Amino acid sequence: MNFTQDIYDIPIIQEIVISSSTSGSPVSEILFPRAKTIPINKGYTSNVTFHVRDENKKIKNVAGLNLVARLYNVDQTVLLIEKPLLNTDLAKGIATLVFTPNDIQDFEPGLYNLYISMGSQQNNTVLYNNRTYDTNLTVEILQGGSITYTAQEINLFYPTTDPNITISEPVEAQATQLLNRGGLATIAVYATGFTGNLYLDGTLELHPNSQTNWFSVPLYWSHPHYEYQNFSGIDPHNLVCFANFVRFRLETTSGTVDKILFRG
Repeated sequence: MNFTQDIYDIPIIQEIVISSSTSGSPVSEILFPRAKTIPINKGYTSNVTFHVRDENKKIKNVAGLNLVARLYNVDQTVLLIEKPLLNTDLAKGIATLVFTPNDIQDFEPGLYNLYISMGSQQNNTVLYNNRTYDTNLTVEILQGGSITYTAQEINLFYPTTDPNITISEPVEAQATQLLNRGGLATIAVYATGFTGNLYLDGTLELHPNSQTNWFSVPLYWSHPHYEYQNFSGIDPHNLVCFANFVRFRLETTSGTVDKILFRG
């Protein structure tokens, strides 16, 4: 998603001192946006292009200056993102702020405060977004799309103290990312003459090990497992899973599960 916005460099009235240079003299400017809210969609790259203009709406040359964006939570208590604007064409007053899916994947949809500063090695300028000297732009993060994750293949199952039960290595359950708030995951079971049960275990721990506490993830209608009778072929399923890691547990009577593809 691309978004373009005019911003104006307008000198502030003299009695309001916003910042000082190293020499102690006041340095103040105003940004005046065309839009009240900047929409940013989760799951997509969003480019916010700023056109810097002076009080006469003429292009302002900001070459040689560093424009930096800082995104805060709505209470303005936590700095979430700090990154420079890209030099699109600073001589013509054009700079671009790029939000990538990874930048905002853990943020809840809602309103956030965006601040932009402009400076050089000699001084740093505090920027405003309107003529009443508000210092923040409003960013609305929208649900948008979700990141498409690559399917993970599980083809090794390890023995347990029960000779009929084997378990896989833990794999990351990426459906817990906020971009996939529904927790939807997909599995595909590849089997040959398999008779037995397939279970899915989950954990909220970030670094699962032999001491990890696992819980059973319901697979359909609160049933804890899929049951197979001499099944050969591919058996796909959609399910809901909110966990940081999952593992597959096989209770085998006969046949084999050759591999499981997991995407979530």
